[in-house]
Amino acid sequence: MPARCGLKLGALISGSLIFLAQMAHAASFKIYEASTAQLGTAYSGTGVTHDPSVVFWNPAGMSQFDHPTGSLGLIYIHPDLSYRTEIATGYNGMPITGSESAPGRDAYVPHLYFVQPFGTNWFFGFGVSAPYGLKSVYEDESTARYFATRSSLRVVNIGPTLAFRVSNTLTIAGGIDIQRLNAELNSKYDIQSISPGLLSNDITIINKANSWGYGWNAGILYGITKNLTVGLHYRSKVTHHIRGDSRVRDLSTNPIINETLAGALGLRDSDVAADIDLPETVILSVVHNVTHNWKLKFDAQWIRWSRIKALVLRFSGNPGNLNPAFPTLPDATTTLNYCDTFRFALGQRIQLNHEWAMRMGVAFDQSPTSGSFRTARIPDNDRYWLAFGFHYQWSQRLSGDIAYAHIFFEDPEVTQSLTTAVGTARFIANYEGSADLIGIQMTYRFA
Repeated sequence: MPARCGLKLGALISGSLIFLAQMAHAASFKIYEASTAQLGTAYSGTGVTHDPSVVFWNPAGMSQFDHPTGSLGLIYIHPDLSYRTEIATGYNGMPITGSESAPGRDAYVPHLYFVQPFGTNWFFGFGVSAPYGLKSVYEDESTARYFATRSSLRVVNIGPTLAFRVSNTLTIAGGIDIQRLNAELNSKYDIQSISPGLLSNDITIINKANSWGYGWNAGILYGITKNLTVGLHYRSKVTHHIRGDSRVRDLSTNPIINETLAGALGLRDSDVAADIDLPETVILSVVHNVTHNWKLKFDAQWIRWSRIKALVLRFSGNPGNLNPAFPTLPDATTTLNYCDTFRFALGQRIQLNHEWAMRMGVAFDQSPTSGSFRTARIPDNDRYWLAFGFHYQWSQRLSGDIAYAHIFFEDPEVTQSLTTAVGTARFIANYEGSADLIGIQMTYRFA
């Protein structure tokens, strides 16, 4: 297994900075739920699949279509995440109490694809998918509240593609990626530790930001033999220039006093900007037709997370602040040091009869986080997949897919500390987690 990398926090001038800096943990935001049909094989052989989702995985695979074909699907994700707190303190070093409710939240991931052949050699494709996403919610009174309350990230990828069949065995393709990123990352701040006489115990830091990003992708499909096909796909990095705002809320019954105190600590309403890269990926896919009715599938994916080295947060302006006398927060740099990661998947497709086909698959999905670098927002670890699914052909034009996968997480430990001008808060907890995924998909071949 590749050596792990870590994360070092640079000088942070206030607790509010780290809350938005958690966005840099983009590796743990990676999701693969771009197709229900491929979910059944644990996403193996994706770049060679005869499914419209090949628009996303490897557009060169569109050369397998001889009619316009579209698909629409939805995958439901149900995480089962729990934790047990070992240590939780406020900024004054005193232990705090709180709930330990499960932070995982259900999510729905849609996907839409369309392939249009032009003649025998040209193919156009269009897809809408969600390659990155996260949703977790801790209660306001949880033991993790100074590190995370609500975490939400959504990245929608819109991808037009074009493929050209060079020969009977070789197809090349390329496309562009248009991404919309929306994020909300909130936490509590322990203002009571600073001045116990105030009526407000905690204040809330609300961070919302969004951006558009653009990239490109290219792929090839090559038939080594009649029964052995290989696909190779490259997706470039996508740079996001994130813009948003940071807000201080819950100033309780002493808003003027609390605002003055918070502003003196650098906790105040402001605009915020940051630039981050969602890294490039390379996928090698292999499909072998063992018999006419039996296919073996394999995927190896590499993600270049080591590209991300640092995140610089730039604060400006004072929208909505009742006291503009406080200075705007200076820039803050969070130094990052991610490692490249790999994912391996092996699956099979068995044609049972004219109408029914069955899919099965297993996968190993390496986490980029480890040790003291995990966070309460993303208590992630290596994952193992077990998946199966069924394909049903209603007619020559209409077909449907249903799939299920269970993901096992190696139990992670989260060890976090956050140092501000007034002290250090700590959170240490042991997590247990798994997830269940259920997807449905309809595919229609036009005349």
